[in-house]
Amino acid sequence: MGLMLFCWMGGRMCTRVELALSLLGIGYPNKRLGGYGAAPRGFRQVGVWQPKERSWRVTGTPWMVFFALIMGGSMGVEPLQAAQRDWLYQLQGAEPAAICKTRFPLVVMDPARHGDANSRYHQKEIDQLTACGTVPVAYLSIGEAEDYRGYWNPAWVTEKGGNQRTEQAPVWLGKTNPNWPGNYKVRYWHPAWWQDVLKPELRRIVQQGFRGVYLDIIDAFEYWPDPTLQGLPQGHEKRVADDPVGNEREAAQRMIALVKRIAQTAREMGGDGFLIIPQNGEAIMDYDWGGDYLAAIDGIGVESLWYVRTAQQDDKAWLHKRLKRIWRIAAAPGKRVFSVDYVDNGHPEDAANLARIREYQRRCFKEGFHCYAARDNQALDVMNIIPGYQPK
Repeated sequence: MGLMLFCWMGGRMCTRVELALSLLGIGYPNKRLGGYGAAPRGFRQVGVWQPKERSWRVTGTPWMVFFALIMGGSMGVEPLQAAQRDWLYQLQGAEPAAICKTRFPLVVMDPARHGDANSRYHQKEIDQLTACGTVPVAYLSIGEAEDYRGYWNPAWVTEKGGNQRTEQAPVWLGKTNPNWPGNYKVRYWHPAWWQDVLKPELRRIVQQGFRGVYLDIIDAFEYWPDPTLQGLPQGHEKRVADDPVGNEREAAQRMIALVKRIAQTAREMGGDGFLIIPQNGEAIMDYDWGGDYLAAIDGIGVESLWYVRTAQQDDKAWLHKRLKRIWRIAAAPGKRVFSVDYVDNGHPEDAANLARIREYQRRCFKEGFHCYAARDNQALDVMNIIPGYQPK
């Protein structure tokens, strides 16, 4: 009959099928993710991405299915098509209202507009994303400290961006990243890094309404074992007793333990459906002998697989090695891969640029990944809309 009913699910117009499903206490369709979104609080969910089983599944009795069908709808999870495999990665100036006007199914964004404590998004802004069908995931660096964050104390270093620590500096603070001044390596296994920084930040992220965290600098486990700590022209790290020098296995196990702790705590705070998505660092899979890391995460974000900015990746052996580890994650039930390559020079009239974007998307979609073609400056400061290409 085509009758539309106003539904309390997200305060929007919904079909009779959605109303029927809500009355039955099951999930409502979220086509942006090719399946079903979270049901209202207190309702049993059907067709959602189950975090414990880490897989998509559909449940329900036959009469439920029959009732939904005669109301004009369908049950089950739609297969992910290329048009549904976009995602958005914007770490500066993300505007929820603008994102809601697109068809991006998931956004990774900073929990604050400008990165600092005074510009954190209000819960109603993040809830707006959830209501319009975009899953909001908060960026969180767990392997480096950032000197613009609320937890940072300028008295820890003698000058902004400098490497000279003061006596007030915490023991977990390391040297600055020469590629990202103001970002400091941290001893991520140290109890104070968890207790004073990560745990309070997780609580704030959950309170804001985010549905997951995107964990950066997983590959810090490769930094601390390096006895030379190359890439630090400002000087070597001052070692402390428990640094895992020369022991990458130990460093990896410490990172796995941290990710497990983050996952457990975040899901205790935000519910079982809270997403844990690490970025890069897929080499840690070589040390995940017990499968604890894989069990804790919901997928992986990967940067610069096929292109180094606008230059095609020419190290085929390196690419294949990365892909083999990523495939191990992707092959597990319910795990997803979120790829971002910085291939767009920002000139839509440039035929070579569009050809490069097409080639990136072709490779990425062929792997079954979620794909995002970002600007080549790597600033992630715009919502990169490419008409006809992104979002699909």
